[in-house]
Amino acid sequence: IPKLKKDAREGGEIAGVARRKLEKRLGRPVVSKSNFLPNRQNKKLIDK
Repeated sequence: IPKLKKDAREGGEIAGVARRKLEKRLGRPVVSKSNFLPNRQNKKLIDK
């Protein structure tokens, strides 16, 4: 599990850098209140 945690952290850092670079290039935020996907209220749980 420590390796997965490290991989997830690195992936998040890469995604963050990519988002900031794109926002700088576009001159506007990529993520806003008007373009996010809301959480679904009716999530079905899968029994294992």
